[in-house]
Amino acid sequence: RVITLDIVDNSPDLIDIRQVMKMGDKLSEEDPSSYVKLSEEVQENDIATLIYTSGSTGRPKGVELTQRNFISQVRAGHVRLLVDPRTDRVLSTLPLAHVFERTLMYFYISGGLSVYFVDDIKNVAKLCKEIKPTISAMVPRLLEKIYTKMESRVEAAGFVKRTLAQWAFDLASLAHPNLFQRLQRTIANKVIYQRLFKALGGEFRCIIVGGASLNPELCRFSSMLASLYSKAMASQRALRSEEHTSELQ
Repeated sequence: RVITLDIVDNSPDLIDIRQVMKMGDKLSEEDPSSYVKLSEEVQENDIATLIYTSGSTGRPKGVELTQRNFISQVRAGHVRLLVDPRTDRVLSTLPLAHVFERTLMYFYISGGLSVYFVDDIKNVAKLCKEIKPTISAMVPRLLEKIYTKMESRVEAAGFVKRTLAQWAFDLASLAHPNLFQRLQRTIANKVIYQRLFKALGGEFRCIIVGGASLNPELCRFSSMLASLYSKAMASQRALRSEEHTSELQ
């Protein structure tokens, strides 16, 4: 049977999610151990879900993905990215119908993370300021739009601010900066980068990008921006910790 999110007319082939939840509640009341029993029966090669192609190139095709497919990705994710449910917050910007975001959602849930869903892609910047996420997944196109918006604000600024910002943008895009340029980046971080980073909430530590290739220059800019700001924040936290310890002594 097909499970829908909307209430549907009586049909032997359709059932809405509310009915499914009521059936589950009833089953749990009748047999509290039913969930454990059902979970123990699941095998790694059982089909977990069907994800369909868009159909833009022909008839949509359903891809069968097993429990093992997802679990292997979730386990690998925890090796690559350590998460902390006490401090990490996730902003979900992509559709769950896509396997990229679906897999990440299982990863977030398995780590006990709080997940906030974007209601409209146009509200990403606004929600970043409100939620202050530490982790998010984006496709390159969305990251490019954020970068373009930053550039447009730079172009609209006065001469001094525009000149400083362009200098900082150029520094951030360098693939192999020399010692002098790295020192300049430290100055640019205090003058420009921290402001840009705070515009996105100021607490990002990981942006997962997939679905298409990412422009190398944009990748360097984003990585460098997060790295410099993270180091600055870490230094501030260490300083506050030392001050607190001194007060206790």
